[in-house]
Amino acid sequence: FFLGVGIIAGYFAISLTLSYAAGLSMGRRSELSVIEWATLVVPVCVLVFFQASGEELLFRGYLTQQLGARFRHPLIWVLLPSLVFGAIHYSNGTFFEYSAYYVVATTLFAFAAVTSVWRTGSLSMAMGMHTANNIAAFLLVGPDENMSSTQLWLWSAEDAMNAAPYDIVAMILLVIFMAS
Repeated sequence: FFLGVGIIAGYFAISLTLSYAAGLSMGRRSELSVIEWATLVVPVCVLVFFQASGEELLFRGYLTQQLGARFRHPLIWVLLPSLVFGAIHYSNGTFFEYSAYYVVATTLFAFAAVTSVWRTGSLSMAMGMHTANNIAAFLLVGPDENMSSTQLWLWSAEDAMNAAPYDIVAMILLVIFMAS
């Protein structure tokens, strides 16, 4: 679990470093005080752990296992749950390009997560990766347009789209890292 948390911390470090090196905006500080934010940390972490773990149990556990039992080729049991996972995140964007980016990023994340399950034989690392990713999204940095009540830093959709290519590169590096 904690190795997965560390891997996602590395992914975020690479993604943000690439964006910063390209001269992109790092967003703006939210109006939320640090004291108010601190009161949210524990409840958000607990809720996110259950939410992310539930998604991992369904997508990287049940669906992958059931498809793997029926189809021997890994493209079926890797690709189908990953594509569905990405597709259900479509509505998280505020406009088509942002939604499309979000689907690509979450699908790549799903590839990395299912690879961790395949390599370790356990859901623990994928749960750690997913939990860390979502905690960062809910508590540290997130979109300014929606669900911006718990993050310390906010990006406009335009800033997120400018950083999207660097984020996708970092996510591809994560998938390669997990597969190697």
